[in-house]
Amino acid sequence: MVWPVFILPRQPNAKEKKHLGRMLVEKAAIPLVLAVDGSGRVIAWNQSGEFTLPDQAVDIIGRDHPYGQAVTDDLINLCRHPDAGIFIISGWRLHAKPLSFPVERGSHGGPGRQETNAFALLPSSTTVMVEDNHNRDFLRIGDLRQAVIRFLKGSRSA
Repeated sequence: MVWPVFILPRQPNAKEKKHLGRMLVEKAAIPLVLAVDGSGRVIAWNQSGEFTLPDQAVDIIGRDHPYGQAVTDDLINLCRHPDAGIFIISGWRLHAKPLSFPVERGSHGGPGRQETNAFALLPSSTTVMVEDNHNRDFLRIGDLRQAVIRFLKGSRSA
């Protein structure tokens, strides 16, 4: 099956956006649809209903997600990105196997526990500093990137 690309003739208003988001879930069987509403809030639709982020993130990613706040922040930032479309669609399903679309331009699997968990094998002498205001006990890929940049700058000056 080939998924068509729809180009809307104009930006939908908040009411139209809510209707389209709900229809993408109900009629097109998209497991998760996200969008920014007229007031700048992020709205998410799935088979359980309509939710706002960050307030109702547990209804999208689950209560026991080990990176719940970070994943919620990432979803919000993704929706608000200048290059994001009107809707962000995802195959993520909280209580079922994630769906993969037949024709994709990259796939991740969604914001689930397994999909957002990873590991890095680093020399024991490696120091990675977390440079943000979040008190967290995990690294993000940006932390590793910054560690490599600092390392390369240090090796050039030596």
